[in-house]
Amino acid sequence: MKGAWLRKMNNIRAGRFNSLLRALCIVVLALLVVGSFRVYKFIWPTPYVAKQSGFQIVFPGVPTLDKLPSQNKSGVQVSGTIYSVDNQAKGTDYAVYATNYSHVDFTSYSRTSRIETLESEVDAIAKNDQLNLSDGKTTTFDNLIAVEATLAPSDPSVPSTHVLAFLNRSRLYILLGAGISTSKFNSYIKTFRIIN
Repeated sequence: MKGAWLRKMNNIRAGRFNSLLRALCIVVLALLVVGSFRVYKFIWPTPYVAKQSGFQIVFPGVPTLDKLPSQNKSGVQVSGTIYSVDNQAKGTDYAVYATNYSHVDFTSYSRTSRIETLESEVDAIAKNDQLNLSDGKTTTFDNLIAVEATLAPSDPSVPSTHVLAFLNRSRLYILLGAGISTSKFNSYIKTFRIIN
């Protein structure tokens, strides 16, 4: 009788232990899944998709959109949008200027004309923001002719702005990174993709 009672108690304890073990395994598994998702989001962040401007990029936050006023440049209708993430606490600004030149195909332009167009756009940004062109060069980005530059303010305590400008069909893209290192800017522009 005593042996049967002990077996019954051991079975009850084993059943409780198994239930506790199952519950513990479920909790550990849930923590692993949540942790893996967070690591995944950190390593592979979700890009922001701007369908109307034909690109995607990973911003360090949700961008604000500012429409550029439509204007007529030498008989060509120009419109665009600025996508930017400004962190005033850190003193950083990430932006993409996407400008659409209606009825223009930049692929028909000569290499020299494309470079001159890009240089004039970078110069316009420098003048508008009262910055000095401290470093500039012609390069390629995603197999497209591009102009890369560093714009420095007159005040040396204010951080520089990194700029990359390139043309794709009828669009001008200018990627900016203010208050960030060159390596962070390079990581940022590597996430840019043309989607149409």
